[in-house]
Amino acid sequence: MAPGIGFDHIVVSSTLANSSQNSEGAIVPRARFGWRHMVDSSASIDLALDAGMGKFALYDGDFPFGGNGSEVALLGLNVGLVWGL
Repeated sequence: MAPGIGFDHIVVSSTLANSSQNSEGAIVPRARFGWRHMVDSSASIDLALDAGMGKFALYDGDFPFGGNGSEVALLGLNVGLVWGL
């Protein structure tokens, strides 16, 4: 288990013809739970579940803690092959 703070960036755009896109960011407190299986002394397979909660805000002064939206849950699954030299 590893607690931490992350940064997430999103670009929001609409399919309407006259709409513009917005870039938003969030500083997100998060926790990661993972498992590592060593297949050799210098190789492994990693699986991790990453979860956090944050509120996205425009970069125009609301960032990092403002914004009109509600807080959203962020969830990620990471799979990795690790090897060393």
